[in-house]
Amino acid sequence: MILIKNSLFLQSNKSNSQIIKMKKIFILLFVCLFINKSFAYGETGEAELNAPTKAYILSRFCTEVKYNFAFYDKLNFNWDSLCVASIPSLTTTSSDEDFLKGMQLLCNQLHDGHTYIFPMNNPKNQADWIRPFPMKTKRIGDRVFVTDVYSSNLQQSGVHPGCEIIEIFHGT
Repeated sequence: MILIKNSLFLQSNKSNSQIIKMKKIFILLFVCLFINKSFAYGETGEAELNAPTKAYILSRFCTEVKYNFAFYDKLNFNWDSLCVASIPSLTTTSSDEDFLKGMQLLCNQLHDGHTYIFPMNNPKNQADWIRPFPMKTKRIGDRVFVTDVYSSNLQQSGVHPGCEIIEIFHGT
């Protein structure tokens, strides 16, 4: 009876073995990326992003938009074509700042107000490549209040939990 239960369990859990394989592959990729980051930037993290890294960041962003953008099917242009056309100009930027500005321009093509490229203090740190919004807010009646602040830049400028958002400045 135990053998029958085990064999039935194994047959019903073929998908579990596939999930385990996928987890192993994901962990292996994560370890490879971590090792690559450690050797590529050393201890200082001062090196400029190289072209392959810029291409990777661009590819990852374009893929995330394709699979997670709420209105992807409503875009009036071909997102994949725009991303491919952006590769030469973004991978040959002369500085990380220029690369960031180019990524922001690409992101602006979505015209949704929710997708963004947030400037970071250390673009060499892969953990900073995709970040949550720099703060959380909560609407109470007709007012919006800050509940959490994740950006040290915002904290230094005086934004803290409990602040009310009165206006959003859209200037340059």
